[in-house]
Order: sequence, then C-alpha cells, then structure tokens
Amino acid sequence: MGYITYGAARCSLCHLMGANHQIRETQRSRFRAMLFIAEMSARAGDGAGQIIMHGSNNQKFMIGALIAGATTIVACSGNHDNFAPMITAAAHLGYAMAGYRAPPFATRGGGTVSLVEAGAAHAGGNAPQPGRCAAPKMILEAFSRNLHLNDAWRQWEMSEVFFQPSTSRRTTEINSNFPPIYDHGLSQRHCATCNTLVPMLMCGQRA
Repeated sequence: MGYITYGAARCSLCHLMGANHQIRETQRSRFRAMLFIAEMSARAGDGAGQIIMHGSNNQKFMIGALIAGATTIVACSGNHDNFAPMITAAAHLGYAMAGYRAPPFATRGGGTVSLVEAGAAHAGGNAPQPGRCAAPKMILEAFSRNLHLNDAWRQWEMSEVFFQPSTSRRTTEINSNFPPIYDHGLSQRHCATCNTLVPMLMCGQRA
C-alpha cells in the first residue's frame, strides 16, 4: 500500500485544493502509529486497562500519529479519548495526546470553521461527526501548540491506522456477507466527513 496524502480534497472555504491544504503520510509517521499501537497493547498488561473491549463498535477505531517537528501527537477516533492503554502508552513514548474539541474549529490561517460550516461537513448517516476522528483531533492540538507557525506545518507527517484488536471479530467479519471496509493495522484514507473537514482546517485563507 502506498503512502496517503491527507486533506487532498477541494477546500469548502477557499475552493482551492493542493499542497497548501495537505499533510503527507511518510514511513516515519506510519511507523510511529504502529509503534504506538504495539506499546498500547503491551501497556494493557500492566494494569492500564483491557484492549479487548465490549460492544458492537467499541473494538474498532482509528489510531493516528502526527509528527510536527520534535513533537509527536497521537489520537484515536470516536469517544475513546480516555482509553487507559492509550494514555499510558503515550506517556511512555513521550507522545502528546489529542482529544475532541467542539466546533467552531480553528483553521491554519488563524480563523475558524463555524458551527454551521462544521455541521455541513458531516457526510450524513452513520458517518463520524465532525471533529471526532483522529486527524482533526491531532491537527487542532498541533494548532493549539503553535506547531504550524512559520510554515512549519509543511513538514508535518501524519498517519491514521485502523485498530481492531480482536482476531475473532476480524475473522467473523471477513467470513460474513459484509466484509470489513478497513483492515486492521493498515493506514486508511479519510472518512467522508474528514475528506471535507480536514482541508477546511488546513486552509490558510480563512484568517
């Protein structure tokens, strides 16, 4: 699988697309995401909580890693920001944790994506709500730390990797009539919501 370019869609704020809105995946960002998953699994055995969780959707989500200079930011999608193995793994590796921030959202240019604009980014149906995925959590955390200033954002590296630790559940899904959309341990492209939202967050025109 090749490396992914995130934020590649047309921006709904400035109606442009291209390198000025994008974050590239690299070998290093993918490695750090996978290292974080491995450390998280190891830390679960140290009393940090159980990796195998209960519930139809709680056993699968995205794990993200964003490298911004000397800082590595990690996050997970959904409502798992307080997942104990993640917190202990991040502390052990020296990574910063990013959690959900409610809209309006900051943009790279110093402006905001309004509540209405954020809502319009939602892809409908069961698509994730804007800001709940790993990518926007990490991007907004990096903005809050001013890690994007002076064109430093151009050197950012980011990966989102699908995490489903239960081998039995993976096997069940593979053998079902509804095969999984995502594969455990592989980098994934944006969901439909983030495909719209991330270019807006990375827009330098909205000041």
